[in-house]
Amino acid sequence: MRNVKEIYQRLTEQQEFDKRYPAFNKDDGKIHILFISPFLNGTGYYRMIAPALELNKTRSHSAIISSIHKWDFNKQFEDYDNSADEKLIRWADYVVLPNMFSDITYLMKALKAKNNSLEFVMDLDQNLHVIPKEHLDYSKITAEAKTQLLSNIAKMDMVTGASEGLLEYYDRLIERDYPNSEVAMEFIPNLVSQFGYQEAEPLNKNETDKVRIGIIGTGATAYDTLTIVDVLKELTKKHKDKVELILFGWNGKLPHKKEPLKDIPFTYVKSVSFLDYFDQLNKLQLDIALLPSKKIPYNTHGKSFIKVLEFAVYAIPVVASNLPPYDEVIENKETGFLVSTPKQWITVIDRLIEDKKLRDRIGKSALKEVWRNFSFTNQSIQIYQEIFN
Repeated sequence: MRNVKEIYQRLTEQQEFDKRYPAFNKDDGKIHILFISPFLNGTGYYRMIAPALELNKTRSHSAIISSIHKWDFNKQFEDYDNSADEKLIRWADYVVLPNMFSDITYLMKALKAKNNSLEFVMDLDQNLHVIPKEHLDYSKITAEAKTQLLSNIAKMDMVTGASEGLLEYYDRLIERDYPNSEVAMEFIPNLVSQFGYQEAEPLNKNETDKVRIGIIGTGATAYDTLTIVDVLKELTKKHKDKVELILFGWNGKLPHKKEPLKDIPFTYVKSVSFLDYFDQLNKLQLDIALLPSKKIPYNTHGKSFIKVLEFAVYAIPVVASNLPPYDEVIENKETGFLVSTPKQWITVIDRLIEDKKLRDRIGKSALKEVWRNFSFTNQSIQIYQEIFN
């Protein structure tokens, strides 16, 4: 994360234009992409920060990040100062925005007045039109906000999305409500980058007698973890002191003092700054990772498969719900396991607990697969080069 930390520090501390944006060169003959104000979280990293770093390695494209915001769960994008220097607007061929819930009409007119050839792109990595009531952000995403978001999407030249199901969903909404819109929908998958693992420690393997089984969760998406509560209870009862369950990122508590996991002996690990996220994931020393997913449109028509890739980087075998997007990247029984019923969850996890060689084989296969087919390479960067042409 060295380069990411350097960019964040530079954009936070430096005031002079040349020091904030050393890549600025309006006469380099390249295609220029301006990424507007990503957050320092998973979305900001995978959708803007890592792509910008990777594009700047090419001879054809140059990318600049206007600023980086420290992630605050309680604030929306519109709550921040997201202005970009006029020189950057004139420099850019494309400006890439996150999802926005305020009327973007005035902003587009103002930017077009500075650069009439500028093309507008909005990047989406979740389906906010079908956010479930159980999600902690549900009350924030009002009907008015959804209407405005769709209106903004319709005004774009292009929308990029982290899953094909997400883009198909919004394409249908645009055709229904804005039939004259000419917005193009382009799939850009989340990819792992070497920039995220600079100076990282070697793979940290579990040396204890217990098999460590991990889940990454948040209170916002607790409903996914809760789909396998009975499975987890059965496993802990069956294997007793043989396993240790790790819940990373969520303390198991819900609003109104509800504690749905209180009868399951989890070891709770607090969330960390995104700058420390990959190191923390490695330090967990997981032998098995679980990715349960509730069968709802928010997941099947919006979620990306990045968690599969993150576990694969550390050669951790994954057991996941047999649903999109996980079934799009996991080759069942080769690079991970896809399961549909409680019985299948228990059977597969039982096998992995008892068979270390199986865990090692699946983990190594996933590790090879992620760097071969789901990372930034000369071939995969062409996705960006072809879309931003």
